Amino acid sequence: MRCFSRACVGSLVAAILMAALASTARAAECPAMPPSSLKDRRAMAKDWFSRAETEELGGDDKAAVKAYSCSFAMLPHPSTAYNLARAAERSGDLTLAVSALRDYLTLKPTAADRAEIEERIRVLESKVAIPGGAPAPAPAPAPAPAPSPSPTATPTPTETTETPPPSRRRTTHPADEPKREPRMGTTEWIIAGVGAAALAAGVVFNVGARSAMDDCRNLASGHNLTGARDACDKGKRFAYLSYGLFGAAGAAAIVDVTLVLGKHQPVETVGMLLVPGGAAVSATGRF
Repeated sequence: MRCFSRACVGSLVAAILMAALASTARAAECPAMPPSSLKDRRAMAKDWFSRAETEELGGDDKAAVKAYSCSFAMLPHPSTAYNLARAAERSGDLTLAVSALRDYLTLKPTAADRAEIEERIRVLESKVAIPGGAPAPAPAPAPAPAPSPSPTATPTPTETTETPPPSRRRTTHPADEPKREPRMGTTEWIIAGVGAAALAAGVVFNVGARSAMDDCRNLASGHNLTGARDACDKGKRFAYLSYGLFGAAGAAAIVDVTLVLGKHQPVETVGMLLVPGGAAVSATGRF
């Protein structure tokens, strides 16, 4: 039965146009140069990715590899690299599969399946190194060791025996002598610096305390009781602060002397003696 109605003719024309468009899409080639516009590259990468998925569902892995490769060239993406590696492995192009898996790890360094992908790369590389994926040949057996001579064998007349040279006294070289540890290490220098800083600050505050007390006496002589009281309070604060700093300096000195002398000789006694304007440290030991 022939169809001459408008609906029938329209359906026939639509089918022909769809077939032509499909053949044109299949015949389309990946452009040699990606578009300069990011928007155009993204749209083209998405279009080629859709084509690759269609070819992959249709079972044409080579066409899928071609489409995924074009999508990746337009806009590199980890999902595209992963799908390209999978299609390339199925199509037999193991070299491309390894390269795509490496691109996937490069674009997604924190991938959750990184260990699995790295193991897959090693497996594919071993198959590439051995054509056909055949297992590597087993190593040749090691040669049997030569039989050792019997312990009861006597030397032949042509053999000579050597007597070991007499033992000599070992000469001690400077390099063989144990190195002496320096008396002042980093810790000792730090403690000494802290103690010196505390001592210097204590002297400054002690001088300030003496000056404030002089002001206190002068103001009291001039019947300026408020000023004298303030000057005296300031002098007391400076004096107490200087005493604390002197004590810290003395403690630092004791610790430093103990550490330095303890490295080489045992220290029997260490003591601190307060003197006018500061403190003195004494230590006794065996040298």
